[in-house]
Amino acid sequence: MESATPRVRAALGGLVAFGLLAAFGAGTLAGRHLTLTRVTASLAAWDDALTLGRAADLDGARERLAPAYLDPARALSEMDDYVWVSPNAPAPFLGTTVAKRDDHRARVSRRGFRGPHDPTRMKPAGRTRIILLGGSTAFSVGAPDDAHTIGGYLERMLALHGDVEVLTFATPAWASSHERVAIENVLRHLQPDVVISLSGTNDAVWGAAGRDPHFFRAYYEDAYFRVSAAVGELADRSFVDPVTVRELGPVTPVELAVERLVENVEISSFVLAKEGATYLYALQPTLFAATRLSAREEALLAAQQPTRHEYFDALYPHIAARVSALAKEQRNLEFVDLSDMFAEEPEGEYFLDGFHFGDRGNERIAAALARTLEQRRLLPVTLTMRDPRSGR
Repeated sequence: MESATPRVRAALGGLVAFGLLAAFGAGTLAGRHLTLTRVTASLAAWDDALTLGRAADLDGARERLAPAYLDPARALSEMDDYVWVSPNAPAPFLGTTVAKRDDHRARVSRRGFRGPHDPTRMKPAGRTRIILLGGSTAFSVGAPDDAHTIGGYLERMLALHGDVEVLTFATPAWASSHERVAIENVLRHLQPDVVISLSGTNDAVWGAAGRDPHFFRAYYEDAYFRVSAAVGELADRSFVDPVTVRELGPVTPVELAVERLVENVEISSFVLAKEGATYLYALQPTLFAATRLSAREEALLAAQQPTRHEYFDALYPHIAARVSALAKEQRNLEFVDLSDMFAEEPEGEYFLDGFHFGDRGNERIAAALARTLEQRRLLPVTLTMRDPRSGR
């Protein structure tokens, strides 16, 4: 028995060591599982709105959205394929851009341009290059396919009269600060003739949400921050979030939100002037500024948050006045107010919600931009635009 004691002690010691190791392993696995759960949750929430059909099912809105399309019956049957919240990928200095994808509904290049390929840095001789910049409206979320986006319609309208290329570089939730960085770091190097910012809505949305327009993260940027925070905690490397939401409510329009937008437009215009390019700032249409709505669209407006409606009412006129005045000072800057453009269009259904459109709205916005380019002679060669309404 005495000779067995060391073996028993050794066995007990081994069991204890194994138990401690198992406990450590279980704790590590549990920690990793909890971290993975947080990471998954931070990104999986976007899956619910990946397509227009999924987003519509959240509040039973399929039938309510279909009239905004040129072919409502087709839209109703194909809505599950229409891209809505496309996945984003972290991008240098830009926060995020739309992640690369290649399907029959929405193709996105590696660097985030809507289309199958990144544009060449040097444009072909004789080509006019127009770049459409902005957030989800410029990206044309909810479009049946690439051909029915604002950029797709615009290129076809212009290509009938020359070698004109329209590139779309847009990411949902981008505001004027993102657009400025995109112009400085990406677009200026692509030899653009005209850069169009179809913009304004997201500066108002983020201002209404109490986000400092000088210093905020958009939705996907915030998701990736939460992922980083979760992984950091696993590595015992926690950090403080430098971004805060104003506790006093929406950002005062004139004092901060409009000032930042105007600064971004001014800097963007200056940068593009050095490249010999024109900068067209188009204040985008919004349900909040519309003066002629259908009964369905009136119901959409009534369902919006009253505080957001009030904020848009305060902000939009100031944007129009300030950027219009700036355009008189900056030689390469042009401004067009499209905020209530559908009042001038044939009666019909245009809005999907407060800011987005079916293909009927995309086509009309493209036509308005095409007319602006022609009437103001913003292209190297004056073109005669084709208006889809005329059939000519």
